[in-house]
Amino acid sequence: MRFKIGDKVYKKANAGFIGWPAACIIPDEPENKEPEPCPLCDDEDCVSWPTCHMYDESGNYDGMAYHVSECQMEPIKE
Repeated sequence: MRFKIGDKVYKKANAGFIGWPAACIIPDEPENKEPEPCPLCDDEDCVSWPTCHMYDESGNYDGMAYHVSECQMEPIKE
């Protein structure tokens, strides 16, 4: 599944440089303007997002996850 800036996603365990699972949003930041190719899977369209903002159950910012690939994310349905 392809994601874009502003999407809310669920980062699976061991995804990116932060190992625990978390709800995240792909923020509109300069480093996310050109996501990098995914180093983990064979899907040519899969990308790794340089930064994802994690948030808690109340919707408050809860830290940053780095280099999370789309193949390690699921959409959050609201």
